[in-house]
Amino acid sequence: MKHTKKLIALITTLVLLLTTATLTSQAKTPQYKKHVSFGDSVAVGFGPYNYTNRGFSRVDFAFPALVSDSLNAELVPLSRTGFRTQELRAMLDDTYKGDDYLFKLGKDLTPELISKYKPIFKQQAQQADLITIQIGMNDAFALAKRKFEENPNNTPLAVAEAIDAMWYGYTNFRENWDAITGKLLQLNPNAKIIVVGMYNPIKEIKLTDINLIKLGQAADAITLAYNTYMQSQSKHADDYTYVDISDVELFTQPALLTSGLDTTTIDVHPTKNGHKYIAQQILKALN
Repeated sequence: MKHTKKLIALITTLVLLLTTATLTSQAKTPQYKKHVSFGDSVAVGFGPYNYTNRGFSRVDFAFPALVSDSLNAELVPLSRTGFRTQELRAMLDDTYKGDDYLFKLGKDLTPELISKYKPIFKQQAQQADLITIQIGMNDAFALAKRKFEENPNNTPLAVAEAIDAMWYGYTNFRENWDAITGKLLQLNPNAKIIVVGMYNPIKEIKLTDINLIKLGQAADAITLAYNTYMQSQSKHADDYTYVDISDVELFTQPALLTSGLDTTTIDVHPTKNGHKYIAQQILKALN
């Protein structure tokens, strides 16, 4: 009889311990009711699967939607094609004036649209439980592309100005990045912030179809510089979680001289598998 009582007591204790551990684990699991996504065309889901949706609305296969669905959270998509850190900073800070290209590198960015969404950016940032930020690609490459377009018959000048544009993009990125993350922390110190790193968008590009040398690999150093700053050099790096996506799957990129810049800049976006990969990286960081 004594052995039976001891066995019952032991089983009861184990059940209580397991119940307590389960409740404690559940209590520590954060619940994200609202997910606000800031970013550029990558977060939008723009590319060969989607030519029409340029942002501010949900795209089901894009990583922000996949993350929100996995968390059973409301998604507030505030990403836009053509956005650089200049544009995102301007949407969050009315005192920031930007540069000569502000809101001019993305299509359909009318003054009316910007005025409509500016208060929404700040309001939603304040209400978010989870904020994801994916931006920087256009800082690195969009202005350089514009310089090629502005000098179609003067390749040496176009190359020189493109290089200057890349350096300009990086130096401004660092300043804007700290301003953006600082503003978000000010607006909502309690939100979980996930920073999605950059990938080299032109890593597979070759000059011609028979050229074995991939010109785009030269941009690895640029991507590394941006990622290093976001991951460890920013003064706010300890206040958010950085996620690496450098191995994301992209569309097959045709040779530059065969396709031209317009086709190339569409194919630099992630495939559907690529978006799943980005979502998985974010969800791992949240566990």
